[in-house]
Amino acid sequence: MIHAHSLGRAAHYYGERTALASGAARPTFRELHDRVAGIAAALGRHGFRASDRLAMLLPNEHDYLELVYWNNSEETKLAFRDGFFRTRDVGYRDANGYFHILDRLKDMIVTGGENVYSGEVEAVIYQHPAVREAAVFGIPDPRWGELVAACVARKPGTTLSADELIAHCRRSLANYKVPRRVELSDTELPKSGSGKILKRILRERFWVEQKRAVS
Repeated sequence: MIHAHSLGRAAHYYGERTALASGAARPTFRELHDRVAGIAAALGRHGFRASDRLAMLLPNEHDYLELVYWNNSEETKLAFRDGFFRTRDVGYRDANGYFHILDRLKDMIVTGGENVYSGEVEAVIYQHPAVREAAVFGIPDPRWGELVAACVARKPGTTLSADELIAHCRRSLANYKVPRRVELSDTELPKSGSGKILKRILRERFWVEQKRAVS
């Protein structure tokens, strides 16, 4: 979690999937409103949808920066707890006091009561020499709740079957972490304007009229 603390005066914008504002010279609220609206319009041209979360930091009268979700008061309310901003990342603190980020909560897979972190599975898949891109996510299963699925793009001129990739994963992963469904392609996986693989697009077709336990 990141504590919402005083950062001085706001002006400079930077972004990833969540767009934030921080910085140097303090603009008015209207200027911030107009700039963030411009960011939203630009993101819309690159696949950003109204249902996606857009966050921004705004200065208040106490010279603090407040993070809010654009036109989404409910998301803003859920994001804060006791003065802390909940990033919805999953991780752990080691014996030396260092924090390690494992995954986004929304990308964590719960199968048979076990947590599977998609990043761990993807790291193993990327070790295969024929893999160009990979995205791992959960798909519904009536018995286990979710199963691990992987969409993989092959490198040009290579061959790779689902069985070969599963065997590769079994050499490095516990059985419950091994993908049970593998889809292979010779074309790139869908991406955002910034080049990030859009797991949402790959995952949502499996969850039509179903609700995930992890969100």
